[in-house]
Amino acid sequence: MNQEEFIAAIKVAVHDSAIKGMKSVLASPPGRNPHEKTKETSLWFNSLPEEDKQQVEEIIKQSVHASIFGFLSVIDGVRAIESTPEKGNLELIFNKDGKKTLINEPQGEMLHDTYQSLVQAEVFED
Repeated sequence: MNQEEFIAAIKVAVHDSAIKGMKSVLASPPGRNPHEKTKETSLWFNSLPEEDKQQVEEIIKQSVHASIFGFLSVIDGVRAIESTPEKGNLELIFNKDGKKTLINEPQGEMLHDTYQSLVQAEVFED
């Protein structure tokens, strides 16, 4: 798996799944006894006019994007998670069949940039 394949997989498994899942939970909380806060939020969402529901869905998209973008920025080392002068670095390694591939090559494209280019139109231009 290379960087582009990793980001494409993250888009499907995390980005798309989180957006779809949150929309579904807002429309109809799952389970026999959903958490009270989830039920309240769903009641509120379902009472909204269609235009307002669409705005909430846009906020969901942007929130999912911000979370993934921020996390990838941490992996890339451009968003600090240490408050010390000497910073460590994170290495994301994909290991399959004994073959190890460094996904976030220091000289390669940044993960957050690859993700941004993949989702830019969907999140910000629809």
